[in-house]
Amino acid sequence: EALVSGLSVDVDGDKATVIDVDLGLRYNLVDLGGQVMGALTLGYRSFDLDVEYDDEDSGEEVDIDIGFSGPYFGLSFWI
Repeated sequence: EALVSGLSVDVDGDKATVIDVDLGLRYNLVDLGGQVMGALTLGYRSFDLDVEYDDEDSGEEVDIDIGFSGPYFGLSFWI
């Protein structure tokens, strides 16, 4: 499964951008009767946020560039 989403906004020179990417694999765990009883999940996720804001009245400026990325693993069971 692959999910990609993003948003970019530019208003009067103030900018914000968000990009989210998730690549994952899921393997269903099946019991002897053929019913799904859980899942193994493995993937990689990347999230980036970039914000630029300039308040001309007060002279304050904000410049944020944050990114999180890395692999993930999950194991789930249900009854």
